[in-house]
Amino acid sequence: MNEDKSTTSWLNLYGKELLNSTDTSLESLDIDPEQITLLLEIAKVVAHGTERKNAPLATYLVGRYVADRRNKDSSISIETLIAQALKVAESMVDLDE
Repeated sequence: MNEDKSTTSWLNLYGKELLNSTDTSLESLDIDPEQITLLLEIAKVVAHGTERKNAPLATYLVGRYVADRRNKDSSISIETLIAQALKVAESMVDLDE
Protein backbone atom coordinates (compact mmCIF):
# COMPACT_ATOMS: atom_id res chain seq x y z
CA MET A 1 0.00 0.00 0.00
CA ASN A 2 2.89 2.40 0.69
CA GLU A 3 4.10 1.93 -2.86
CA ASP A 4 0.73 3.10 -4.23
CA LYS A 5 0.77 6.14 -1.96
CA SER A 6 4.33 7.09 -2.91
CA THR A 7 3.59 6.51 -6.58
CA THR A 8 0.52 8.73 -6.37
CA SER A 9 2.46 11.40 -4.47
CA TRP A 10 5.34 11.41 -6.97
CA LEU A 11 3.03 11.53 -9.97
CA ASN A 12 0.98 14.36 -8.49
CA LEU A 13 4.16 16.30 -7.67
CA TYR A 14 5.40 15.68 -11.23
CA GLY A 15 2.09 16.99 -12.58
CA LYS A 16 2.44 20.15 -10.48
CA GLU A 17 5.97 20.70 -11.77
CA LEU A 18 4.81 20.26 -15.36
CA LEU A 19 2.09 22.85 -14.78
CA ASN A 20 4.58 25.24 -13.16
CA SER A 21 6.94 24.94 -16.12
CA THR A 22 4.40 25.87 -18.79
CA ASP A 23 1.64 28.31 -19.56
CA THR A 24 -1.44 26.12 -19.36
CA SER A 25 -5.11 26.46 -18.56
CA LEU A 26 -5.10 23.20 -16.61
CA GLU A 27 -5.72 23.55 -12.90
CA SER A 28 -4.38 20.13 -11.96
CA LEU A 29 -2.73 17.03 -13.31
CA ASP A 30 -3.47 15.03 -10.15
CA ILE A 31 -3.92 11.31 -10.60
CA ASP A 32 -5.74 9.08 -8.15
CA PRO A 33 -5.01 5.46 -7.20
CA GLU A 34 -7.89 4.08 -9.32
CA GLN A 35 -6.54 5.85 -12.40
CA ILE A 36 -3.04 4.54 -11.67
CA THR A 37 -4.36 0.99 -11.32
CA LEU A 38 -6.23 1.20 -14.64
CA LEU A 39 -3.30 2.77 -16.50
CA LEU A 40 -0.86 0.19 -15.16
CA GLU A 41 -3.27 -2.57 -16.21
CA ILE A 42 -3.34 -1.11 -19.73
CA ALA A 43 0.46 -1.00 -19.75
CA LYS A 44 0.60 -4.63 -18.58
CA VAL A 45 -1.92 -5.83 -21.16
CA VAL A 46 -0.12 -4.04 -23.97
CA ALA A 47 3.39 -5.03 -22.82
CA HIS A 48 2.46 -8.70 -22.54
CA GLY A 49 0.26 -8.81 -25.62
CA THR A 50 2.46 -6.85 -28.04
CA GLU A 51 5.96 -5.45 -28.08
CA ARG A 52 6.89 -4.05 -24.66
CA LYS A 53 7.79 -0.66 -26.11
CA ASN A 54 4.10 -0.17 -26.97
CA ALA A 55 3.09 0.02 -23.27
CA PRO A 56 4.20 3.59 -22.49
CA LEU A 57 3.07 4.74 -25.91
CA ALA A 58 -0.36 3.18 -25.36
CA THR A 59 -0.76 5.00 -22.05
CA TYR A 60 0.19 8.24 -23.80
CA LEU A 61 -2.55 7.57 -26.36
CA VAL A 62 -4.98 6.90 -23.52
CA GLY A 63 -4.15 10.34 -22.12
CA ARG A 64 -4.85 11.96 -25.46
CA TYR A 65 -8.07 9.96 -25.82
CA VAL A 66 -9.25 10.99 -22.35
CA ALA A 67 -8.41 14.65 -22.97
CA ASP A 68 -10.27 14.69 -26.27
CA ARG A 69 -13.35 12.94 -24.90
CA ARG A 70 -13.45 15.18 -21.81
CA ASN A 71 -13.19 18.27 -24.03
CA LYS A 72 -16.31 17.07 -25.84
CA ASP A 73 -18.19 15.87 -22.74
CA SER A 74 -16.82 16.77 -19.32
CA SER A 75 -19.54 14.76 -17.56
CA ILE A 76 -17.78 11.49 -18.39
CA SER A 77 -15.41 10.52 -15.59
CA ILE A 78 -11.74 10.02 -16.29
CA GLU A 79 -11.92 6.57 -14.71
CA THR A 80 -14.75 5.56 -17.06
CA LEU A 81 -12.75 6.64 -20.09
CA ILE A 82 -9.60 4.84 -18.93
CA ALA A 83 -11.67 1.71 -18.25
CA GLN A 84 -13.06 1.94 -21.80
CA ALA A 85 -9.51 2.21 -23.12
CA LEU A 86 -8.54 -0.87 -21.09
CA LYS A 87 -11.39 -2.87 -22.64
CA VAL A 88 -10.22 -1.86 -26.11
CA ALA A 89 -6.64 -2.91 -25.31
CA GLU A 90 -7.81 -6.24 -23.90
CA SER A 91 -9.90 -6.88 -27.01
CA MET A 92 -6.90 -6.26 -29.25
CA VAL A 93 -4.48 -8.70 -27.61
CA ASP A 94 -4.75 -12.37 -26.86
CA LEU A 95 -2.81 -13.03 -23.67
CA ASP A 96 -3.41 -16.77 -23.86
CA GLU A 97 -1.12 -17.30 -26.86
